[in-house]
Amino acid sequence: MPSLDDFRASPHSPVVVTPDASVAAPVPLYDGSAEPSQQIPINGPSFEVDSSMFKGRLMIHMRNLPTTDPAVFEGKKRHVHVAVQGKFKRRVRASSLCTGQEFNLPIQGGAGAEWLMEQLLRACAKVFSKTTIVDAHCEQPYFLNPVLAACQLVNVAKEGEQPDIWDAPEDCRLLSSKLADKEGGPLTADRRRKWCDEPANVEGLSFDTDNVYTFHVWQHLLDFGTYKACAGGFVSFDLTWVLSSQPIGIMVKDRDSGDYAYSLLLFP
Repeated sequence: MPSLDDFRASPHSPVVVTPDASVAAPVPLYDGSAEPSQQIPINGPSFEVDSSMFKGRLMIHMRNLPTTDPAVFEGKKRHVHVAVQGKFKRRVRASSLCTGQEFNLPIQGGAGAEWLMEQLLRACAKVFSKTTIVDAHCEQPYFLNPVLAACQLVNVAKEGEQPDIWDAPEDCRLLSSKLADKEGGPLTADRRRKWCDEPANVEGLSFDTDNVYTFHVWQHLLDFGTYKACAGGFVSFDLTWVLSSQPIGIMVKDRDSGDYAYSLLLFP
């Protein structure tokens, strides 16, 4: 965990982002470093990520910090926006690649707190997809969503023809011909998410090692700057006690192997 001096020195104070030290080897590299205490850049240019299954660049923007670019969030209610672009080093089943939250400690406060946290996790998960996997009662609570159903933007392009990481348009036609509309253009993101939220549709699909993939995901339920959650759009509560001040994760994971494309921890 970052020290008090780390928090004070961070240009993004009160937030510090570091690699997830709990990830087993092989550990992902961030800008070439495996140092678990390094501070990950946010609200700025992209940085390199290199793991056993993926190599590319990652960009993180967060609201309500000293380094926040107001233009990124103008007219939007999201609290965080993550963009990643790169290539897979091995084929990964589409239904196995997930994003979400994993906690290392159980929920504090007994059955009532577990019930409340389960409702929150399910609310967060349902924002992204109906094919969510949630467990708030185990020793390491989590919720996971398949990236194709969760991400608000996905682009698949031939190497050398990939768009800018931040300005990529929705286009998954290279992943499946079913992700094209009647005119041959790409399905909208909403239609792609709905189609990919049906397990039968993505059965047999995989991310290959030839194309360049861009994923964008954003959310408005967890305010990382205040460590508060908004449930149902009107109830806001502090997560500090329920989660024992655990950090929030930013990650993509292959459930089949347990490997991570990347895994970062956000300490508010």
